[in-house]
Amino acid sequence: ASLSLPFAQKESVTEKTMMITKSAVTAFLLTTVISLSAPKQTSAFLSPSNAFCRAPQLQMSAPTYEDVMEKMKAKDKTSVALSKEDLKIIHEDEHIIVVDKPAGTLCVPDRDGNPSLSAAVFEAFGCESGNPDKMVAHRLGMDTSGLVVFARTNRAVSKLNSEFRRRKVDRKYEVVVCGDVESESGLMDYTIQRDAEALPYMRVSSLEAQIALVESGLSEELYAKYCKEPLKSMTEYEVL
Repeated sequence: ASLSLPFAQKESVTEKTMMITKSAVTAFLLTTVISLSAPKQTSAFLSPSNAFCRAPQLQMSAPTYEDVMEKMKAKDKTSVALSKEDLKIIHEDEHIIVVDKPAGTLCVPDRDGNPSLSAAVFEAFGCESGNPDKMVAHRLGMDTSGLVVFARTNRAVSKLNSEFRRRKVDRKYEVVVCGDVESESGLMDYTIQRDAEALPYMRVSSLEAQIALVESGLSEELYAKYCKEPLKSMTEYEVL
């Protein structure tokens, strides 16, 4: 991004911006036209190389990353364990198993080893490698129900990974949304980024949302992980 900072002398931006305060940064960002080199403002993230993005005075008013993660961990503990009898098998052959995942169960195990669909499928059917991780090619959120494809052979998981990576698989979701939809069908191609108020979840990217994220007080590790260029997305929708 190319920023026109209000400094009289043409000295190093990094050296000069280290001396400005949080209030000055906020006022500047909200009142000054920022010229981005990318075609759209939402397509280029504020660069962490600009010192104002890393000002030590910046604080976060939204819930911290740690708070959100603790809530997620608490929710993960409520994941419902499934037996083989609980599994609703839609398709099964020597290569893959397609299962109708119920809401309320993790798709894959978390670090704490809470119950998951993939663990139940592995226990019930196993796989060629003997490694449950090598059955997984995609996943659904804990609260989401729907079809999940598991691989039973090494060749199948390799093929599935390739198909998902190259976006050859069409995924359809039915969701309940709030607000009004302008047309009965269409295409949404917004850029998306991490949501400063609900990490690690995503939101539609905007300049204000980028500012909120760089001001969120993340550690160096989390800053490098989450403060990245917004991602392109493309979703076809139809009102049912």
